[in-house]
Amino acid sequence: MDADLWTRFAEVILSPVRRHHQYSNFSVTIDGEKADATIYMVARHWKATDGGASEYVQNGWYENSFGWIDGQWKITRLLHTYQWISGNGGLFDFSDPELVKVMGLVFAVENRVAR
Repeated sequence: MDADLWTRFAEVILSPVRRHHQYSNFSVTIDGEKADATIYMVARHWKATDGGASEYVQNGWYENSFGWIDGQWKITRLLHTYQWISGNGGLFDFSDPELVKVMGLVFAVENRVAR
């Protein structure tokens, strides 16, 4: 997937909320020009709201793969596994036409990687 597309998705979904993402317990295995990593995470999101809680928290980990491509390490697979979620998921406006458009491109079948 094009890096600019992924960056646009992150901008559109996260810009309406304040956020703090925390990563820990990095476990990385490198084998030549390939690498796999497990990265634990807590993602806190906040937005003032008239209805429901103002916070939304995700707890879990990433299982990412990387490849040495054109002289740089690049993500070749990204899997975000949630262990538990709490709060108000309504902080994210999934009816926003720009978000719907970008999510359709990011999560298109051709971008999925079987493992």
